[in-house]
Parts: sequence; C-alpha cells; structure tokens
Amino acid sequence: MKKAVFLDRDGTIIRDRNYLRSAEQIEFLSGAPDALKALKSAGFLLIVCTNQSAIARGVLSEQEYRAIDRRFRQMMLARGVSLDASYYCPHLPRGSVSKFALKCECRKPAKGMFAAAQKRFGIDFKASYAVGDSARDLQPAKALGATTILVLTGKGRRALSASRSRLFADYICTDLRTACQKILALTHDSASSSR
Repeated sequence: MKKAVFLDRDGTIIRDRNYLRSAEQIEFLSGAPDALKALKSAGFLLIVCTNQSAIARGVLSEQEYRAIDRRFRQMMLARGVSLDASYYCPHLPRGSVSKFALKCECRKPAKGMFAAAQKRFGIDFKASYAVGDSARDLQPAKALGATTILVLTGKGRRALSASRSRLFADYICTDLRTACQKILALTHDSASSSR
C-alpha cells in the first residue's frame, strides 16, 4: 500500500483565476513547487484532483483544459516535481454543455477521483493526506480515512469562516508550504512512535 498527498490545484498549488482559461495564466503560489518536491522526496505520491466546471459551463473545451493540464505538468517538471496523476471532473448538473451537464460520482465532494487513484495505485488512505482550499476538497479524503489540511490561499479564508469547513479539516495551514511542513512533521512523529 502506498501513501499519497491529494491536492486541489486552483487556489492550492496555483493562483485561482476563477476559471483558468489559458496556460499563460498559470502562476504558482509562493513555495508550492518546493513543497511538492519535499513531499515527493519523503515518498508520497502526488495526485491532483480538481473540479473543472468551466468545461460544463462552456467557458473552455475539454481539449483546452487538457492542453492547460499538460503545460501545468511540464511547468512542474521544470521545477523538479513529477506529479503521479492529475484527475479532473468536467461535470456540473446545471452546466450549459449537455454532454457534461450531469450529476456524477467524480465532482468533489464525491469520492470518484479519489477512488480511481486508490484503484490505480493501491493507496493507503490512513497514511495519506489531502490539501485544499475548500471543504469539498477535503470531504472525500476525510471520508476515506485520510488526514486533511485546509490552506488559507485561494478560497481558504472564506472557507474557514464556514463552520462546515472545520468539520472536514484536521489542520489549518497558511499555504501549501506550511501544509508540507505539517505533513512531514506528522509523518516523522508517526514513524517515531511506531519504533
């Protein structure tokens, strides 16, 4: 069984543009690539799970999204970070593109993307973490037994004011860099106590 860190993308790793429309808009949040590099070095799989309702809303096509995702992953590689997987949900029940206007099992807070990763990689959720800037980023991982961290970047500060977010966040951190530090500290503590 493998351990993983499940990551929201917009507002957690990169600046939230309220529907990222082109690769030129990708801007990494301060310290994010270095944090991911440290997690990878500690033996975690890095798995992005992102809702992309812009596709269902007709703001961008699925092909455009995939091109942005390819560029995002290339930019990560250029900074020494290799993502193990990047899952996305294009659906929204009230979407304007009929192909994607449906209730699905992948749109967070549903567990579909997390379950797909578990099936593919054999993930031990009890040894895994989820980091995101909203309750829905954390809810599926929490239900599956992972430790969850709400970051205050992106929509995080607004999410923190909602009592619902506190139900799903085991920890609250300023950003991905401090979330990484927390994960590494918890992993070290767990390893020490099991000796």
